[in-house]
Amino acid sequence: MKEFGKENQQKRLEENLENLLGCPEPENIERLSPQQRQEAIQNIQSNQLEVKGLIKDLLSAKARIETSCNRYVDLFDKAPVAYFTLDVNGRVYGVNLAGAEMFGVDRKDLIGRSFSDFIPPDDHPCFRRHVEDCLAHYVENTFRIELVNIPEKALPVRLRCIGVKDEEGQSDLLRITVTDMSEYRQTEKMLKEIQEKFQTSMDDIEDGYYEVDLKGNFTFINQSLCLLFGYPYPALIGMNYRQYTDPDTARFMMKEFNQVYSTQRPVKRYEFPVIAKGGEKRFSEGSISLIWDKFNNPVGFRGIIRDISKRKQIEAALRESEEKYRFLVENATDGITIMQDKSVIFANQKMFSMLGYSQKDMIDTMYLRQFVHSADQRALLRYYLEFMKSKKKRDKFLVFRGINKAGEERLLQVRTVLITWSKRPAVLSFVRDITSQKALEEKVQHALKMEAIGTLAGGIAHDFNNILGAIVLNTELALDDIQVGTETEYALDQVLQASQRAKELVDQILTFSRNAEVNRKRLKIDSIVRETIKMLRAMLPSIIVIRQDITTDIWTVMANPTQIQQLIVNLCTNAAHAMQEKGGKLDISLQNIVLDQKSINATGLSAGRYVQLIVADDGIGIAPENQERIFDPFFTTKRTGEGTGLGLSVVHGIVLKHRGSVTVKSKLGKGASFRVLLPTIDDGETTILSSEKKITENGRGKTILFVDDEEALIDAGQRMLKRLGYHVISTSNPVEALNLFRKQPEMFDLVITDMAMPHITGVELAKKIVSIRQDIPIILCTGLNERASSERSRMLGIQGYIMKPYTQQEAAKMIKKILNVA
Repeated sequence: MKEFGKENQQKRLEENLENLLGCPEPENIERLSPQQRQEAIQNIQSNQLEVKGLIKDLLSAKARIETSCNRYVDLFDKAPVAYFTLDVNGRVYGVNLAGAEMFGVDRKDLIGRSFSDFIPPDDHPCFRRHVEDCLAHYVENTFRIELVNIPEKALPVRLRCIGVKDEEGQSDLLRITVTDMSEYRQTEKMLKEIQEKFQTSMDDIEDGYYEVDLKGNFTFINQSLCLLFGYPYPALIGMNYRQYTDPDTARFMMKEFNQVYSTQRPVKRYEFPVIAKGGEKRFSEGSISLIWDKFNNPVGFRGIIRDISKRKQIEAALRESEEKYRFLVENATDGITIMQDKSVIFANQKMFSMLGYSQKDMIDTMYLRQFVHSADQRALLRYYLEFMKSKKKRDKFLVFRGINKAGEERLLQVRTVLITWSKRPAVLSFVRDITSQKALEEKVQHALKMEAIGTLAGGIAHDFNNILGAIVLNTELALDDIQVGTETEYALDQVLQASQRAKELVDQILTFSRNAEVNRKRLKIDSIVRETIKMLRAMLPSIIVIRQDITTDIWTVMANPTQIQQLIVNLCTNAAHAMQEKGGKLDISLQNIVLDQKSINATGLSAGRYVQLIVADDGIGIAPENQERIFDPFFTTKRTGEGTGLGLSVVHGIVLKHRGSVTVKSKLGKGASFRVLLPTIDDGETTILSSEKKITENGRGKTILFVDDEEALIDAGQRMLKRLGYHVISTSNPVEALNLFRKQPEMFDLVITDMAMPHITGVELAKKIVSIRQDIPIILCTGLNERASSERSRMLGIQGYIMKPYTQQEAAKMIKKILNVA
């Protein structure tokens, strides 16, 4: 350690002294030449002056140093910081007054004392390592420790050690600065308590709190943020925002932070997704504001981050629910409206389409009177007002007549629910258009009525056929025994003709009731229409003009010729009756048409090809209240004796049996037009029936078991069969017939049985007989032609059917056919 002067001054002094020592001694000067003597003297004088000046400077510097040292010693002693100087053995070499005061010991008592006395024993190794390091490498070490053996208490201090050299340059001294940390420790403790309170307060907040530096690294967080991110506290401190966001979110956040930094205005709310630990994405909502230092410079950002994942899920669920409800409401089959203050404030799409209004026309500007029939407006308005006053949650259905935008009347059914809309009472209504439903209900009721009447008519026809059958057979048997040309023969012929008309009437009843099956074949009905028109020209009065329009190449239909003729005759007869007083024109049209999807609704048929028959007149027409009943059986507007009321009902039955449709258009005084549609089939060959010859062969001794529950038919049928040459065993009891056959099954060649009998039907009897003898042929007699399928008929042994009432010729033909086959 240098304590005197400056290095260059000392060097100059040493050089000048060396120069003086090198000058010639005085006794040798005399030996020099005058010039050399003069140069030597000048050199000595110059060095002497230089030495004197340097000595003077050095003395001055020494005085200054001593003054400085005195000042240093004074400063050292009076410094507020404790200074210690230790020797290589760790003993106190020097100490200032602050040090002695800190340790509570007189300064002279500290000199020579080991500093380790004040170090806790457990800290001796650590202290020794610091001392050795400072002395060996002249480095400065700072560490904290609590000193002991100090009066009253342990003293927390900070030691700052540095090794120094002595005057000879040896590293044998250790300078130690001792700073009392008691107040700092107290302050630190208070600060820690404040931080803990702050941390606790932050941790109690449900939202995440954060502080980041200007680079976006976390410097402070609360526990809620740890829970949000799924990381522990140490893992999050120092984490950058890019580590918990995807690239797009990171760019968005950088933009938001830059905006706050540049504008110095906080962002109170922005949404961004967070990638939590494990890769789970959570939605969050955050705020950003700047953090300033004491010099008013921005040093970071702080804000709140709130987990809104559940809110997002709820919002998504609400949107989904809203979309579902909107979908259900908009696609509901019923109209839905909300009414408030007598006006419509909401309506779904079905309501718009039901009434034909647009949303602009209907919402907020439409009142009840605009789509409710004038006759129902008061009642409907009173219904709404009374319902709202009653404060019922819902009410029963109400039916009223509505008017759509086109002015068409619709039958509407409404049910109301009392609700609150925009904090005010309102009525939620469910409206259904039941116009078609009512029409369908009426059709179903009509069909049920027709079916009931048909069932009754069929039962009557069955009984009547039995009676009529006995009349026909007995009359034919009587005619065979009567001489030709007599009054008796004439009377019996009249009976047969009357019976034929009665049979036709029964056929009409059976056709109406749809219980009678008919044989249908491929037909081009144009020839039937032309021949029927020729017949009608002779029948109808001359005041009725018949006009025809028949397509030449008419399509083929599957139909029964007799019933088609009957249909035409009944329609034309009905038209002629409407023109009987004043006459008129009867138009008959037969055309080929194709029904498309738009035109099938009114007919109830499917799209395709049809033959269309139209019979129109310009007579008195049909009243509107009667148009729905004209096809009902026994309904007629004719006077007593002019008709039975079966004509149009038979037409209706025939058309339905042919899978077609019949409709009517009429106005009073303007005539009526009946339209019949029959479905077509692919063209094919038409069946041609050959003429029949009267069968007169005898039965050749064949035995027939004849079964019928009508005694009159038993009697007439037995006599008829005997006259044809057959041996007949008859009974009116099917159980007795079964017992007779069971006793002698080989005795019979044929069984003829009625269909509808008490106890056992004809089909059941046939089944039991066949179980006894499989090869026995059976003929079934029926007034309703209730036939089994061909395969089932063969299994039951039924090889033929005879329709009641049958003639002798029809029975003979069927028996001959069966027995020849057998």
